[in-house]
Amino acid sequence: EVAQVIEDYKEALSEDGFMVQPHFGKSAEFMIITDAPNNPEEQEGMMSIGKASAPVIDACMAHQLDRKTFYWTALLKRPKAGKMISTDEIRMYEPYLAREIAALRPPIIVLLGTTVVRHFFPDFKGKTSDVAGKIIYHKELDANVVIGFNPGEIYYAPEKQDLMETVFASVVDLLD
Repeated sequence: EVAQVIEDYKEALSEDGFMVQPHFGKSAEFMIITDAPNNPEEQEGMMSIGKASAPVIDACMAHQLDRKTFYWTALLKRPKAGKMISTDEIRMYEPYLAREIAALRPPIIVLLGTTVVRHFFPDFKGKTSDVAGKIIYHKELDANVVIGFNPGEIYYAPEKQDLMETVFASVVDLLD
């Protein structure tokens, strides 16, 4: 079913640029959703690849969560067009994300980015890094949602790696 979603967005949105595929761990227990693929992910055509994804991978590994344990996707399936993700971009890609979630029905969803957090929680105010690791039950998705932040922030503030590890400590708590 997920493979069909990928084929559908590649076919329907092929003129929108190179589509990046989600990473599907063999024994995925939770879902990671970022705002949009980063440059290395676009170049490789796969989420969770490259230096920009390393803070998330490192935080997962610090809690014995390897690549087999997660499904990693993004709100957009290609890098954002400008500095900010537009409402048109969200409108174009959101149905595919909704189908991914419906197909997988993940019990835990980690949101890594302000845009994706505000997409699921429109009333959210403030900085996502200020509430990193907070767990909110999302009734419509029947899932525990862990609030995270854009891993790109760690490039400018390496001390935020501890916050990313807090995010995945919350995931481990939910898995236990």
